This record gives sequence, structure tokens and C-alpha cells, in this order.
Amino acid sequence: MPLIQWGPELQIGIQSVDDQHLKLVKMINVLHEAMSQGQGDLVVGRILDSLSLYVEKHFGYEERLFEKYGYPQRVPHQRQHQALVSKLHSLKAQFDQGEKVITMELMYLLKTWLETHILIEDRAFVPFLKEQGVG
Repeated sequence: MPLIQWGPELQIGIQSVDDQHLKLVKMINVLHEAMSQGQGDLVVGRILDSLSLYVEKHFGYEERLFEKYGYPQRVPHQRQHQALVSKLHSLKAQFDQGEKVITMELMYLLKTWLETHILIEDRAFVPFLKEQGVG
């Protein structure tokens, strides 16, 4: 069973961002499944690496939209992005050092952060970007 269920409640209405959010959800679910099945550290580590890279790519995309259209809440939103990237790097470093407990902490962090960030923070920029013609 997936950790995060994708559905209309997680869609914000900007297709390019929704597509990226869906990919993040799928990656988190793959990581969760790998951990649930007790797959080796190598598999979990590779998935975690891919997830970290994709998170940075997605955040970069959002931040380029903010810059291009002059989103007034750009800086606080970017700080939230930076906080998650920093946390992911820290968790990855702990995982690489052999800390097994990191996996459940990571799952809780990703699920909670992603759902909260999409439902509250990302939805906040939708009206502004749609006024700029982004859809």
C-alpha cells in the first residue's frame, strides 16, 4: 500500500507542478516500498539519492517561476525548500553512516512535509501564477 495516495486533493491546478508533485509522490512510495520489503541499503541509498536530486530539480523549477513572474512570497517559500533539502542531505549522510532508524524518520518527514507543503504553501502561489498566465 502506498504511503501517499495521489489524488485531486494534492493537485494544485498548475499542470507542470502537479506532474512534478506526482513524480515526487511516486518516488517516495517506491522508497517506502523498498524499506518495507527490507531491501538492502544499496537499493534504499540509490532511491534516496534519486529523490534528493529530483527534489532539488523540482524546487528549482518552482523558484524559477517565482523569479520570472515576481512572486512576492518567493523568499519565504525558498527558505522552506532550502530547509527540506538540508534535512534530506543530513538524513542521507546519517543513512550513509549506517544509521538504520533514519528510514522511518525519513518517511514521516517526507509524507508530512510534502502533503503540508502542497496543501498549504504551494496552493498559496497558485492564484498569483495563474494571474500571470501560468497553467
